[in-house]
Order: sequence, then C-alpha cells, then structure tokens
Amino acid sequence: MSKVLETRNYGMFALHNLNRDVDKITKLEKSMKANGWIPAYPMHVVREGGHLKIKGGHHRFEVAKKLGIPVKYVVCDDKATIHELEDATTPWDWQDHLTSHVRNGNVNYLKVKKYQDETGIPLTCVVSMLGGNTAGSGNHTKAFKSGTFKVKDTAHLAVVADLVAAAKSAGFNGATNRNFVIALSKVAKADGLDLPRLKSKMTAHPYLFQKCTAVDAYLAVLEEIYNRKRSDKVPLAFIANAAARERNAVTSKHPGKAA
Repeated sequence: MSKVLETRNYGMFALHNLNRDVDKITKLEKSMKANGWIPAYPMHVVREGGHLKIKGGHHRFEVAKKLGIPVKYVVCDDKATIHELEDATTPWDWQDHLTSHVRNGNVNYLKVKKYQDETGIPLTCVVSMLGGNTAGSGNHTKAFKSGTFKVKDTAHLAVVADLVAAAKSAGFNGATNRNFVIALSKVAKADGLDLPRLKSKMTAHPYLFQKCTAVDAYLAVLEEIYNRKRSDKVPLAFIANAAARERNAVTSKHPGKAA
C-alpha cells in the first residue's frame, strides 16, 4: 500500500485536465478548519510532466491551500479514471462530466455545451438528441460519462430548439422544462405533423400553455394548441406516441438504429 505523505508545498501539485470545477465547498472548509486534513482520506495523485497530477481530492486540496494546512497525499500510478474515483466518493452529475470533458478539449462535448448554452434545453435532452435519439431516450449515459460520446445528428435538436424558442416567445416560462422538451421532441420526430402550424398556434393562443408534470400531459396541451380554432382536428398526441412506439420497436430489433 502506498505511503501517505504530507506537505505544504502546494506548487508540487497540478489539477488534472479532467477535474470538475471546484464549488460547493463551504461544509468541507468548515470541517477542515476544525479537523485539518483527515489522514484516512489522502489525496490521490499520479506523476505526470514534472508535477503530481491530482486525480482524486482536488476539492480538499483547494481548501487546504486556502487555509494553509498540510496536504496529505499518496502517489498511486493506477489505471482508474478520475470519473471512477470521484463516482466512488462524491458522484459526478451530468454537468460535472460535461465540464470535465470540455476542459480537456473534447470537440463533441464542446458542441454539446454550445447547444446547451444557446438553447437552455436540459443537458440530458441535448445529449439524447445530438446522439440521434428523441430527447428522453437516456441511451447515451454511459458513453457521455466515459468521454466517448459522439455527436451524430444536429438537425433534430435544431427543430426542437426552434419550437422551444416559439414557446418562450409566446411567454411560456416552462419552455425548457425537461418533460415539455421531450414532448416537443416526440412531436418533431413524428411524420405528418405540421410544425409551422404548431408554432403559429403557440403565438396565437399563448394562454393555452400550462405547466404539467408528465410528458403525456404536455402532449395533450400541444394537441389543444395545434387544433385551436381548426375544423381539421388532428390526434397529435396519439400520432406522436405511435411514432415513438414504432421507433422503439425498430430499435429493439436493430440496436444500432436511432430511436
């Protein structure tokens, strides 16, 4: 087992490119003021480029440096990734993984961040759509966290983002709600629905928008908006759900195909 070492020479260490941002450390700072660096939880570092790169414990390192207390660390040249180490202690959320891979210059994640920033659409929905699926697929979690996610399709996200923008312009403050975005994504993926008609109806009848807790409820709202003051009533929710079931059936037979 590696020996636990101690130093106040903070310049020996460098953050690994894949480390997430340092935030939400108020409780940690309070604890370290009272107890110092607890020896049972040393920082995990590797030798790289003349420095000791921090793989695990960078929050504690930043607090120790701020407080001027000794850093406790072990040098372990193992193969565990930063993501595996951090998930074993304080699990990373999706935004942590995005920040990590963006900082490392991964072009696919830079595109994800660009679309997220521009549209305000929830990150999980952006990833699903850029991966070639509808917004709520959840098919890319493992790849996204591991850094292997690839952008396959931007057209569908562009269509959904346009609908989100129309809902925002109509004054709906739930336009970027995850379930609303999933409902829009299902509508946009279905053949035979008139999206310009939906957009114009959003503008004409903004009072029909309402916040819901489920995707199907949002589909019902969109159907009411779509059919408002029209004699040619269209079962929008049924069409969107039927198309989704058909895509899922194809995907189950051919796992490589986008849903």
